[in-house]
Amino acid sequence: MHDTHCRDAGHRRGRGPGGMPGRTVIDVGAGTAGCPVAFTVAPGDTIVAIDSNIAYLKKYRLPPGYGSAFQVVAMAEQLPIRGERADGVVCTELLEHVSDHRKVLAELSRVGKPGCGYYISVPVARWEHFFRALHPRWLGNSGHRNIFEIGRLIETLKANNIQLTEYRGANSWSCLYWFCHALARSEFNDAGLTLNHRRIDTLFELAEQLLRRLRLWRLFNAIGDRLLPKSWVLHAAKS
Repeated sequence: MHDTHCRDAGHRRGRGPGGMPGRTVIDVGAGTAGCPVAFTVAPGDTIVAIDSNIAYLKKYRLPPGYGSAFQVVAMAEQLPIRGERADGVVCTELLEHVSDHRKVLAELSRVGKPGCGYYISVPVARWEHFFRALHPRWLGNSGHRNIFEIGRLIETLKANNIQLTEYRGANSWSCLYWFCHALARSEFNDAGLTLNHRRIDTLFELAEQLLRRLRLWRLFNAIGDRLLPKSWVLHAAKS
């Protein structure tokens, strides 16, 4: 269920729930890439990847050195985990897709041990509204059911004994990417894979390569994530 173009370019190793190795980290709505997990866990952690789409899980991979993940097909609204088992929970770009995000957050809280770390990301509300205004099929293509105002989301976390420690903007490159596709009214699926107007993808790939070659990629994203974040990334802990 991940947007494959929502890559947290400003990642910080060790900042998320898996700061110490040997822990159990659950990636809920794991999608295909396994990318967010690499930013929040350490080699030696046990990773449990949960998604309702078995095709996505078959493609789920962790970067070299991070081993493998247990893959479980299940709905986020009813996690097949008994009691408080998780030291860390990752939930990126999922809550906007589910029919009952409050139930999902209650489940995330239920499976976390006291002190469990949480790494959660959701799309920024203003861009969701803007993209929907540009693209008449944005809602249907993206599969987004929920739009989150950051203050209300934080309150919902608190109601589930999940206390925010910090939040920041991320995925500004993705914001520019989806602005272009929304403007072109491209077709895409709920995994964030575009089905036409591939020239836009090619242009962004070339632009990224150029920025990396000039060693400006991190600087560009650091500035962009402050000015044009597509996602809010929330770090939290269970009280």
